[in-house]
Amino acid sequence: MRSLFRLFLFVSFKQSFPIFFLLFYVQSSVMGQIPGLPDWKWQNPSPTGYSILDVHFINANVGWASGSMGTILRTTNGGKDWLYQHSGTSVALKSVHFTDSHRGWIVGDNGTILHTTNGGDIWSHQAGNTFFNLSSVVFRNPNLGWVVGENGLILKTSNGGINWSQLTSGTPMDLVSVHFWDSLKGWAVGSGVVLRTTNGGLNWKKQYTVFSSNSFNAAYFINENTGWAVGNTGFMMRTNNGGVTWVQVNAGITNNLYAVRFTDAYNGWASGNAGTLFRTTNSGVSWQNISTGTTRDLFSIHFSGTQTGWVSGDVGTLLRTTNGGSSWDRLDNGQTQSLGSVHFVDSQTGWALGGGKLLKTANSGFQWQPVSIGAPYYLKSVFFTSSLQGWVVGEFGTILHTSNGGLTWANQSSGTANNLHAIQFIDSLSGWVVGGAGMILRTTNGGQNWVICNSGTANWLYTVSFADHQNGWAAGTMGSIFKTTNGGISWVLLNSTIPFNINSIHFPNAQTGWVVGGSGKIQKTTNGGLTWSNQSVSNTMPLESVRFVDSQLGWAVGYNGTILKTTNGGWTWDFQNSGTTFNLHSVCFSDPLHGWAVGDFGTILTINTNVPISQETQTSSITGKLFNKGNTSCNPTNVAVSNNLVKALPGPYYAMSDAQGNYNLKVPLLVAPVNCSLMALENQSPAFRINVYCPATNLYELVLDTNPQTLSGKDFGYNITACHHLDVQIAMNRNRICSENFTSIRYRNLGSLPAPDAFILVEFPHWVRPHSSSISHVALNDSVWRFNVGTVPPGGFGEFSIDGRVACGHPEILGLSQCIRATIFPVPDCLPPSSWSGAEISVAGECKNGFVNLGIFNRSNADMTDSVDYWVYLDSIQVKQAKVKLAAGDSLKLWVNAQGFSVHLTVNQVANHPSEVFVSTTVDDCSDTTVFYPRPTVNRFPKQQKANSKIHCLEIRGSYDPNDKTVVPRGFTNQNIIPPNTQLEYLVRFQNT
Repeated sequence: MRSLFRLFLFVSFKQSFPIFFLLFYVQSSVMGQIPGLPDWKWQNPSPTGYSILDVHFINANVGWASGSMGTILRTTNGGKDWLYQHSGTSVALKSVHFTDSHRGWIVGDNGTILHTTNGGDIWSHQAGNTFFNLSSVVFRNPNLGWVVGENGLILKTSNGGINWSQLTSGTPMDLVSVHFWDSLKGWAVGSGVVLRTTNGGLNWKKQYTVFSSNSFNAAYFINENTGWAVGNTGFMMRTNNGGVTWVQVNAGITNNLYAVRFTDAYNGWASGNAGTLFRTTNSGVSWQNISTGTTRDLFSIHFSGTQTGWVSGDVGTLLRTTNGGSSWDRLDNGQTQSLGSVHFVDSQTGWALGGGKLLKTANSGFQWQPVSIGAPYYLKSVFFTSSLQGWVVGEFGTILHTSNGGLTWANQSSGTANNLHAIQFIDSLSGWVVGGAGMILRTTNGGQNWVICNSGTANWLYTVSFADHQNGWAAGTMGSIFKTTNGGISWVLLNSTIPFNINSIHFPNAQTGWVVGGSGKIQKTTNGGLTWSNQSVSNTMPLESVRFVDSQLGWAVGYNGTILKTTNGGWTWDFQNSGTTFNLHSVCFSDPLHGWAVGDFGTILTINTNVPISQETQTSSITGKLFNKGNTSCNPTNVAVSNNLVKALPGPYYAMSDAQGNYNLKVPLLVAPVNCSLMALENQSPAFRINVYCPATNLYELVLDTNPQTLSGKDFGYNITACHHLDVQIAMNRNRICSENFTSIRYRNLGSLPAPDAFILVEFPHWVRPHSSSISHVALNDSVWRFNVGTVPPGGFGEFSIDGRVACGHPEILGLSQCIRATIFPVPDCLPPSSWSGAEISVAGECKNGFVNLGIFNRSNADMTDSVDYWVYLDSIQVKQAKVKLAAGDSLKLWVNAQGFSVHLTVNQVANHPSEVFVSTTVDDCSDTTVFYPRPTVNRFPKQQKANSKIHCLEIRGSYDPNDKTVVPRGFTNQNIIPPNTQLEYLVRFQNT
């Protein structure tokens, strides 16, 4: 059936009308099942970037919106959240009307009439037998309805749209709005004309005609006598006798008016272009201008009662009032300034840039947050080498750098006032920028210094691509392409003979590359740019960006929403349905499954293929609140619990509570009702417990229907320990001799109380010296820096970075492991669990003349109530396992004949300890009395970690070698095997107990 429909689409434009109507009628019953969804999905603006031309609500919560490019949206919470519905078309859908929560109609261009009987889960075409654009639809009951459109077209149905009959309007003028007071009395307005019927549309009479620019755009009647009509240049008419006579109202409005709505005989609203919204409280005698906070055109007004109403408009604009129009809140969100550059460092973390606006996401683009960048000039390109290190470039030689993920930005001196268009880095140190008048810049120290390179051209360069540290290309106007083979020190012009301005160039390796540009063509090279050949693509739209993830798989984007994809290195390119006609300027893929494209009006699209629930998937919502019960009853008005997860099974599907404790968990619909279990996730850390007490079982058993629904009031009450509980995390990127390394520190307060005057001590290893950090610090000595982070509120978090360098001139340190530790204060003040005895085990180890002295201590004031296991290893071989039980202040000491091996001790911590599961220590290379530094064996075992103290170890390596196949962590070789005939147990001997 799907293939037949595609044939129908083709034939409909090539064959005669009778064939079209026959095929249209045959297919109308299954149209709602035809896949009409874009390959790419909206992420910004939200809920859509398309114009919302009409909204209709059946109550204060449930409503639908229709708009350009076949957009249909549904909400069940008053417009806070919207779900896409399949329309099966890309035409503008101009009017929507529902008679109840199941049955509705939408009309639009090219004679489109859509109908649903299940709330929009499936929309099917109805045959209106017309190609004229349709503008407005209204139903008095599930059977009786009317539609108006171009050339005076009026259609009527008496059987819910199974059959539509054409009525005689008596005018050739376009009709844009229809309104019926009852089954007999109705009005239609349009281009300078008002029509009225008193017999259900059998006959229509002109009530008013005006041949001027004051065309009518909408009409509304509060009863059979009193009505209003509005139009261009603020034109407004009123009638008190059903339209027998009309009186012009001088409202002092000069903007075009597109919609009018009254909730009673006195209170009404009119909306129009440039954010126009006016209100009257005296039947239209006077009108007050209402501030909407937008300059976008507003096309539609709808009220579900006297208090709750909605206004929709251009670029997805949605406003709502819940107080009769005294104030209006924005329901749409997201940046709408055009975006010209997008870059992701992985499948989660990315940035989108346009003008002076920068957006950031940490969850694959599901939420985009504005980043304050403080740039006075237009910015054109963004590039990050990690989640923290990034750069943007723009007009007048602007280069800005961040080392903390965009929290703060610092100017870097470019040495030029030319406009800069593109930037790329190979790693955190080596980067290049291109711009106007042949400008090429390079840096080898992360932008601390930028050097101007001689390109030998005055042509503007728009794009740069490096395949490795040496081989790079820059391209721009007049098809010019320049190449370097020495990291950008010198450049040569390639004889490309490309006949168009090049907007984007990309080389995934040193030989294979592509360029796209103003002609819509794509050219490819397989010899590093020496020769170029046209690729097979039937596209005439200018292309702005091209990216490949390997030599075969790539995408190109451009004007009018053009997205092309190839899976065979460009031999063939297929058009993808972007779902937009906005120009797209940049495309980025973090891997073959995760990609994004950005463009005009803040457009951000994604093609992520592993998103559990897409915007178009039909879902049900489960909503509720997480709150701290404390010692009171299960009352959800208590203190909110934010940033906690709830889980639904099967799935699993998750949702996180917001700052007010509210969550909204969406579960996709299946073909049959499904039993669903809902629970809140508890924190079972001994030091900080979050246990659910309401409901007592921490479980809701739900049944999800096959139709979208909202199950509300599924609240969870916690009993949360009143304390602060700081957690710290640490990670390094590398340890190479004479090279910089990068350490990231993150912290968070998991507790329910603020942690006052918090600070973090970072202890550096012997061969790694820190030299700068992204936030201020106090050097306590050459190995310990203190970072004051102030009071950390509940749920509060932060992040900073440290740049360090491994010592030069010491080849003997190759292979050693260097460990860095971060400890945050104050320590958690949570009361320990009542089940903890108070005993606490610690360990220590030291080398003495080839023997390792190990100690297991109970330095607390409480006896151990039970024994625990401990293990001793030589390198990675277990040589002893036993149990130990110590009284308060007691210890167990062991001597290990190390024989040059690394010695490792692990001991299970006592039961119900507040923060630890085990303790451990490692002593490496014990053969004499010199100072020792750990070898890679330190990473063969889990390291002892506390909530407020973490350690991270990396091996010291040499310069990057592409032939180095060493895996991490390392195993052990024959040289690390215990000598034969050795009784391992006797290598470990008790010193005393």
